[in-house]
Amino acid sequence: MESTVTPNQQPSPPGTTNAVQQIRPNSAPISADYAALGVTSGYCPPSAKKVRLYLLGPSGGGKSSFIAGQARTLILDFDDGANSVPNGLAHRIHINSIDKLEVVITKLEADAKAGKPQYDRVVWDTFDWYLDLLNPYLAVKHSDAAKGIILEDITDYGSKGAGWSILRIAAWNYVLRVEHAGYGWTCVSHLTEKTITENYKEKTVIRPVLSASIHQQIGRSCHIVANIYPMIVREQQTRLVGGKQVPCEFKELIKYFMVFQNTENFSSMNGGKARGIPPLQGKILLPDPYSDSVTSGWDTFEKIYSEAVERVRAKLVS
Repeated sequence: MESTVTPNQQPSPPGTTNAVQQIRPNSAPISADYAALGVTSGYCPPSAKKVRLYLLGPSGGGKSSFIAGQARTLILDFDDGANSVPNGLAHRIHINSIDKLEVVITKLEADAKAGKPQYDRVVWDTFDWYLDLLNPYLAVKHSDAAKGIILEDITDYGSKGAGWSILRIAAWNYVLRVEHAGYGWTCVSHLTEKTITENYKEKTVIRPVLSASIHQQIGRSCHIVANIYPMIVREQQTRLVGGKQVPCEFKELIKYFMVFQNTENFSSMNGGKARGIPPLQGKILLPDPYSDSVTSGWDTFEKIYSEAVERVRAKLVS
C-alpha cells in the first residue's frame, strides 16, 4: 500500500524512529538536495539502537549481561570477560593490542563508508581496561631517551595533568571515529567504594574508577548515563491453597536495576540541554540475566526509551 503524506508532514530521514514525522504548520518543506545533506526539522531523537550510552556499575553487577542482550552490537572486550554471559546476542572481540584495535576500528569505518555496516553499536567493555591498554603504548610514544625522558606511565608525562590529557584525547579519538562513522556507542566502566574524610569523619562513598576528566568527557558526550546494580529485595511468596494463591513466607531475591542520571550534571558544556533525549527518570527493574527469560535488559531499556520518545512526540503533535 502506497504511503501518503499530509501537507503538515514529511517523510522522516533515514535512521529516525518513526515512519512519518509531524512538523509544525509554519515549517517550510525541506528540499531534496538539502535533505540529502542531512537537514531535518521537527523532533527527531536518535533511535534506541543509536543512543550514546555511558553505563556504570560495580563489578559483577550485570553490565556485561545488559550490553550482550542487543543484536547487531560489537563488544570491544578489553578485559576478556564478555564470554561469560549466557544467551548473549552481541558479537565480541578480545582487544589485546593497539594494532588490533586500529584494525577493527578501520574495518568498522570502511563498512559504514560502503553503506554496509554489520553493526549498529560498538561497546567499550570496559573503558578502564581500555585505558590500561593505551597507557604503556602512549608512554613509549612520548618517551625521548635523548632528553632523558623514559616513561612507564603516560600520566607521569609533563606537569599540570599533561599526561592525563594525552591519555584522554587518544582514548576519545577512537570513540569519535566510531561515532562519526554513524554507529551508536556504549562506554562501560566500574564503580568502586572509596573512603574519604569529610568534616573530620571518615565515610564510604561510591565513585567511578575513571579519572574525573575522562569520566566528565564520556558523561558530557553521551545521550544517557545509567547505573546498573544488583540489590537484595525481600519479597513475599505465595502458594496455591484451595485453588487460590495465598501469601506465605518472605524470601530474599537478587534483583537488577537500572538508574538514570541527569547528563546536565556532568558539565556546563551540555548547555543545560539533554541533547533531545526524552526525560528518563527513576529506576527500572531489569530481567534476571541468569534466568531463562527471552527478554533481555536491553529489551527492557529499549521499550522504556521508545515509550518516552512517543510521549514527547504525542505532546508535540497534539
